[in-house]
Amino acid sequence: MISAIMELFYHVYSLLWLYTLLATEKLTLRFIKSVNARGFHAKLCNWKQSLRVCIPRLSREGYFFYIIIGED
Repeated sequence: MISAIMELFYHVYSLLWLYTLLATEKLTLRFIKSVNARGFHAKLCNWKQSLRVCIPRLSREGYFFYIIIGED
């Protein structure tokens, strides 16, 4: 039970941190689809787009995100 609460706290904290970075224009989110025979399928989510729109939409499509701090 404690570990589930800690994991939930970690996810909420991570999202708040991402919102903060996006608001200050300090990151670019890149999304990669799982590896297949052709390698990675990449998609760019511009920092101007809302995380509430971007992450859930790409998550449903099977994308995972990694973060690049700074200019693209």
